[in-house]
Amino acid sequence: MYSSDSQYPSVVWKWDYSLRYCYNHKQIIVELETEKEIAQKALKTMMKQRNEADALLAALSSTVDRGEALLDDIGEQMFNVECDLQSLQGGLEGQISNTRFRNRSETCDEIKPEIEEGQLELRRLLEQRKDISEQLDLHRDQLSPIRKVPPEIIRILFLLWASDRHFLRSPTYVSPNVLTGVSGRILHSWIERSGSSALSFSIEERDSFFRSSHARADQNPPIILYGNTNSEYLESPVASMLDLFIPHHFRWRKVRLRYNRALRGKVRLASLPMDTTYPLLEEVYLDESCYSWAQEDVDRIKSMMVFAPRLHSISWLSWESYRTLAFPWEQLTHFSLGLDISMSEGLGFLAICPHLKSLELRHLLPMYPVGNDDGLFVHNTLERLYLSTAGNLAALFDQVTLPALKDLSLSEADGVLPTALGMFCRWPQSQFLAFLLRSGCTIKQFIIQECDISAEEIAECLAYPQISKSLGSLSIREDHEKHLCVTDEVLRQLTYTPPVIYLEKVLGSGDDQLVENTPEVICPNLTTIKLWGCISAQDGKVADMVESRWLSRTELPHHATQDGGHRVFR
Repeated sequence: MYSSDSQYPSVVWKWDYSLRYCYNHKQIIVELETEKEIAQKALKTMMKQRNEADALLAALSSTVDRGEALLDDIGEQMFNVECDLQSLQGGLEGQISNTRFRNRSETCDEIKPEIEEGQLELRRLLEQRKDISEQLDLHRDQLSPIRKVPPEIIRILFLLWASDRHFLRSPTYVSPNVLTGVSGRILHSWIERSGSSALSFSIEERDSFFRSSHARADQNPPIILYGNTNSEYLESPVASMLDLFIPHHFRWRKVRLRYNRALRGKVRLASLPMDTTYPLLEEVYLDESCYSWAQEDVDRIKSMMVFAPRLHSISWLSWESYRTLAFPWEQLTHFSLGLDISMSEGLGFLAICPHLKSLELRHLLPMYPVGNDDGLFVHNTLERLYLSTAGNLAALFDQVTLPALKDLSLSEADGVLPTALGMFCRWPQSQFLAFLLRSGCTIKQFIIQECDISAEEIAECLAYPQISKSLGSLSIREDHEKHLCVTDEVLRQLTYTPPVIYLEKVLGSGDDQLVENTPEVICPNLTTIKLWGCISAQDGKVADMVESRWLSRTELPHHATQDGGHRVFR
């Protein structure tokens, strides 16, 4: 028997409903499985956090246990005193109840001092317990991060070691074995216990006879002294210590590495992962004297420069050419280069670094001023310029305009040019003053070192408005004492003289008026003056200048004299 045609739509509808129900049921099961996986991951995270909290509490438990033990001792002492007091009181009561003598009041008077003494001792112990409890609570509230460091770090901060027979011994020598042994374990524990905070570390080799190495995690670093070795096959201790920080590269903020001599050009950065990010890295300082670096180290440094979005300060004091790397020029605000470069390269840095604020370079300048076919180069953000030059400074001053310049240091690189060419490298007075006038900058710190400048020229520079009104720090250094530019006249102009005030009677007026006559003083706002090997003056002139600026205007003596209708205060 067959169904009628009118029943077919009902069957089709039921079949469609069943299919949709099954599909929805499977989708619900998939969503439940997804929620289950998310819940399991959250549970694992919470368990991990709980384990970390338990580990931190375990590290702090020793301090709390010592405090609790101290409190227990004080409580025991208090209990003993209370027992003594009760025994005294009990003995007194027994004596009063058992004796029927008429002089029992006299006996009570004899025991009362002992009772009062016991009460005073009890109050003293209670106050002592209160003070110790407050100190313990204060230590708990202000628990310093240094307490998380293993106790042995305190005993090795200034450890002097002289036990290795392969090296010369001296009072300031520490064997490299300390570095790879105890110091390595301490730093490893310190880094691990610093959590996820940013790491700023400095590892340095100071010179051939005395090295100082230190590292820190945004705290005052421990300092470890260690000696040098003449073996060309001994690896630099800087590389050994750097290995401790490599696994935490994602936490680096400020990195300072100074090698005395890397083994075969290896600075041990090759263990860094390629194409990883450095989200916190802001400053990199690298000083290494090798002419040729291992290619794997160069590749890692290049990758580090590229994948550091916050990197803004680079000090590259290595013989390895910066051209082999990829610096983030557009985001740099501070740049320092140790290689000798041409003037065109230096101007190129200004062109590709629009946000640069500080620049330190070693310039090889032309011997003669060059033509200015391309026009003046203007940089609007540079505030600090430190140049060590060889050549004619006029060629540079004619090319640049720096409106924001505040800190200027100029020094002549010693031994770069032959002595016969020194006559072409005199101080370019007219070009320098034109540069200041054109830039419109206000110099607050001025440093001149080993420059062939005369006394008249230095006096004119210091009296120039763009320097005199704003200068706060002046430094003139001449190590070879060839150019003695600080003479009696320069010191006289630098000597501060208080203003002379006249009290005179103005015609047609019934009141006296004060008229101030202020002598000309250059650089009135100077707070720091450093003069080294550049003084050619009579004895006492420097002392007079320093004393005049040391005393404030209110401390200077005033003497009143009267001359006709004028009263003068000096």
